[in-house]
Amino acid sequence: MATVSILTNAGFDVRDFFVPNLGGADLTFTGLVDSVGDLLLDGSRTDTFEVLTIEANGLTYNYSGNWEIEASTGLLTGTVSASGGYDGVEVKLGDTVLATLDLPFQPVNLGTETSTGILGDVGDLVTDLVGGTVDILLGTLDETVSLVGLNLDATPDLIDIVIDAGGTQTGGDGDDTLRGGIGGDTLDGGAGNDTMIGGAGDDTYIVDSAGDTVVEDAGEGDDTVRSSVTYTLPDNVENLVLRGTGAIDGTGNALDNRITGNDGDNRLDGGAGNDRLTGRGGDDVLVGGTGNDIMRGGAGDDVYVVDSTGDQVIEEAGEGNDTVRSSVTYSLGANVETVVLTGTGAIDATGTGGANSLTGNNSDNRLDGGAGNDTLSGRGGNDTLLGGTGADTMRGGTGDDTYVVDAAGDRVIELAGEGTDTVRSSIDHTLGANVERLVLTGAGDLDGTGNGLNNAIFGTGGDNVLNGGGGNDILFGKGGNDRLDGGTGNDTLHGGLGDDTYFVDRVGDKIVELPGEGNDTVYASVTYGLSANVENLVLRGTGNLSGFGNDLDNAITGNDGNNRLTGGAGDDVMTGRGGNDTLLGGTGADTMRGGTGNDTYVIDNAGDRAIEQPGEGFDTIRSTVSHTMEANTEKMVLSGTAALTANGNAGNNEIYGNAGDTAIYGGDGRDLLYGRGGADTFVFKAISDSDVAIGGRDIVKDFDFAQGDRIDFSAIDANSGLAGDQGFQFVGTQAFSGEAGELRMKFGGGNTLLQGDTNGDGAVDFSVLLQGHHVLDSGSFIV
Repeated sequence: MATVSILTNAGFDVRDFFVPNLGGADLTFTGLVDSVGDLLLDGSRTDTFEVLTIEANGLTYNYSGNWEIEASTGLLTGTVSASGGYDGVEVKLGDTVLATLDLPFQPVNLGTETSTGILGDVGDLVTDLVGGTVDILLGTLDETVSLVGLNLDATPDLIDIVIDAGGTQTGGDGDDTLRGGIGGDTLDGGAGNDTMIGGAGDDTYIVDSAGDTVVEDAGEGDDTVRSSVTYTLPDNVENLVLRGTGAIDGTGNALDNRITGNDGDNRLDGGAGNDRLTGRGGDDVLVGGTGNDIMRGGAGDDVYVVDSTGDQVIEEAGEGNDTVRSSVTYSLGANVETVVLTGTGAIDATGTGGANSLTGNNSDNRLDGGAGNDTLSGRGGNDTLLGGTGADTMRGGTGDDTYVVDAAGDRVIELAGEGTDTVRSSIDHTLGANVERLVLTGAGDLDGTGNGLNNAIFGTGGDNVLNGGGGNDILFGKGGNDRLDGGTGNDTLHGGLGDDTYFVDRVGDKIVELPGEGNDTVYASVTYGLSANVENLVLRGTGNLSGFGNDLDNAITGNDGNNRLTGGAGDDVMTGRGGNDTLLGGTGADTMRGGTGNDTYVIDNAGDRAIEQPGEGFDTIRSTVSHTMEANTEKMVLSGTAALTANGNAGNNEIYGNAGDTAIYGGDGRDLLYGRGGADTFVFKAISDSDVAIGGRDIVKDFDFAQGDRIDFSAIDANSGLAGDQGFQFVGTQAFSGEAGELRMKFGGGNTLLQGDTNGDGAVDFSVLLQGHHVLDSGSFIV
């Protein structure tokens, strides 16, 4: 192995005597040794050395005499003489040829002139070694040593250059070894697989081959590799700068590294330590590695790999569309657009004020877009996605995800089979496909709408409109006066506090209200019975539906079909509207309005009322208690066996007693009176109750004296000419005698006609027809 060693504080500049002819390159050969490879100069003493000879075609330059090192300057001084030719240069120590330089030289000041040289201030070295060791002694300046254009007599294993003072070394085409000294050296191995050993000082290594090796020991300064190929920093080297424009990579070590890319697409990996990575131009990948790293991507679409909460990512405005891939909880910095969470940890990501893209991992992530129109993707796990302000697009992926919606432009995207997902919305919201739950937030009056799935929808404390859509939904109104519409499907609706309105369209729909939760109403398009704690029912559509109340004081309203409305317990208000309705008040003092159509009222409480307007049909009251027909009702039928009283109104009534002893009073109008079973009493209270004319008189349809039926005229004053209340005198079939107060019977057409004279003029003042032939006596009457 041939070795050239570049040392310090000594040297002789042959450029004082030669001008090399190398096509513009410099050739400098300086040196002084006492034997091969041994250096005795130390800058502080005077020594005598063996002669070093440079021979050039017979011209010999002898460096001889007593050479001295001046103590004040550390420079070697002495005398040189030159004579002879100059081609074919050999370097000898004694008789030993150390190197052959097959180079032409142009001599300067040749002849027999003797010169004195001050060693130092050297330039470039070009030499060609055969073997052994030559020590080239340099001065103290920052020098450059180059090996170029060598014509070796033998091929060495390695050319080893060592700089002890600060300098620049450049190797040749072979596999060189360059050694620095104690200064800040620059080592450039050149072509080949070179080994560069910097030594003490802040050294710079120029690497241009993947086979180049850089060696630094611990504590030998702050060193830098400048590489034009993909490179990994060895131990004890701190900095790496990628050169050129190629797409190459740089990797750090366990130190706190500074790694700088070029303008190509680089991958920079800091490794362990608190590293600083700078991508510069190109679409770079910056991996901080362990430690708290600072990464600057520079121009281009850069990717940052973050694994510590202390990592910092720095981007300037306009430097591309950049991505952070983080295995820890991370908040995007300014001018970074995208974050992708990696690993399996339950970690979170937060965006900036721009339009960000946030992607989770397969664990439970919280993604917060912040301001801007963001795109969030949860991937696996039970994720929480907060779009923030702006029109955001959120994809939860697999798992039971939660979306926070705050803008009308927000979009929630779920695929089939991706879990049970929830939207929490502070604005009106309609669930997208494959999302199961909706929770309205805040206190505003918001609307929430489901989809075709079995949804759960929750309102706020305000007045909400909740619509389940398709599916078997559960709706919770919470506070406020809410409108809950389950939609198609068998839905369960919880109104909560407030006066809530429910829309029911299936018999399987269920309403849930707790005591004291307001005055609530159900609108049903199917037959429906009110559940507990719901007060009102309104039937919708035109179908012939039934509606049932509960134990409360209900208001039940029919539609325009033929409805059957049953109030249940409580003092109910029932309205039939159109159609031939049947209204059953149930227990309690109920108020029933049939509306248009031929309605039927079922009365079971003395406080029940049937309300009809003129022209609203032929209406019937069916009562189990004594009752007086309200205006505009036409018919009443008593039921049961109790002794009841049935009173008509001013219209033409049909009144039917029950199986018991009934007192029937028709009142004004032409009434048809049916006693039916029992000992019935047909009551007339004024001569106007039954007219004389055939079309105006009342008819008792089933009088049965043997059963105990009686005609009661006791409330009529038989003699209007006398003060007080006189009773009638039954005169049988005789004609009136002209005396007031006579009552007679008359047969005709198979019927019995009762006639009375109350003023004594012999004319009939009122008459009652008993259907059938009845032979009466005074016992048949109450006078």
